[in-house]
Amino acid sequence: MIYIFIVLFFVVFAYLECIEYSKLSSNLYAIIIAIVMVLFAGLRDHVGTDWIAYKEAYFFKNWEVEIGYSSLNDMFSAANLPYNIFLLFLNLISIFLYYSTLKKYVPFFVISLLIFFSDYYMYYNLSGIRQAVAISFVVYSIRFLSDKSFVKFLFVILIASMFHVTSFIFIGAYFIPFRRANRREIFLALTFFFSISFLIFAILELVSGDLAYKAKFYLEVQENAPNLKHLFLVGAVKRAIILIMVWFFGKKLWENRVSFFFLNTYLIGFGLYLSTYLLSPDIGVRFSSYFIIFEIFLAGQLLMVNSKLTTRLLITSVFCIVSFYKVYTYSVLDTYQYHFILSL
Repeated sequence: MIYIFIVLFFVVFAYLECIEYSKLSSNLYAIIIAIVMVLFAGLRDHVGTDWIAYKEAYFFKNWEVEIGYSSLNDMFSAANLPYNIFLLFLNLISIFLYYSTLKKYVPFFVISLLIFFSDYYMYYNLSGIRQAVAISFVVYSIRFLSDKSFVKFLFVILIASMFHVTSFIFIGAYFIPFRRANRREIFLALTFFFSISFLIFAILELVSGDLAYKAKFYLEVQENAPNLKHLFLVGAVKRAIILIMVWFFGKKLWENRVSFFFLNTYLIGFGLYLSTYLLSPDIGVRFSSYFIIFEIFLAGQLLMVNSKLTTRLLITSVFCIVSFYKVYTYSVLDTYQYHFILSL
């Protein structure tokens, strides 16, 4: 129930921003939403599929993970700070990076934060916190892509990889065009998708034998859900909604070169999802997330380029309905039954 209440809270702000936009009020709504998300993720107790593993690692340091996360984990743990203080710190970093980047590129960013909350936040910030931080750094890195500052871009991706090594895949985003893709680029992208499973294993073998072993576990040992194809189709439909919205309402998006980048990046992520999910749901979702996360930028920009109120209300309503549905699918899971900590 608390998830639905929070979504309703965010939806009210989304409609207020849509109906009467002002830079000041939009920033105020977004700051409130950001604070709620930091506290909601940081003050939880036994919430998320990875809760036990992360908490045990915090106290017993029995988990070999990337050096960025492990160093912070050990530092907070050695200081005898409560685990939830550590969670608050990590989520503060993650949400701030989203907030500052959205503010730079999307005037209407309340709807963007709502979409983020309904899926990526639920999947990562409430469970896989290492990748949550990694993705937030990936999002932050796009400011260096727009002016082709490769060294700065690579530096941020290296930081992201210190929390989750899979973020290295986003280095390829440096070559994503800020314009309509030509035939050669489309052909290269299709070739990449057809060979993605082999590329993933090759990269993992080079980076870490342990990671390769884990990937093979997901592909060869992990038991597939009996309704895997159904889940795949539902996931594909959910991910296609932003493309449908762009098709109908995004004609003016193409006056902005950054919008081309967001769309091209999202299409890469969508292709990754389609080409890898049936091999392994976990790998399909985790690798594609670094690219499809940019739907939150496209959604905010759709409101920006449509000045007619009825159109804005329609766009906002569609995204709000989809967000409700996504949050509901998480809220019924046993591992997502929310509990606040009793004390720090």
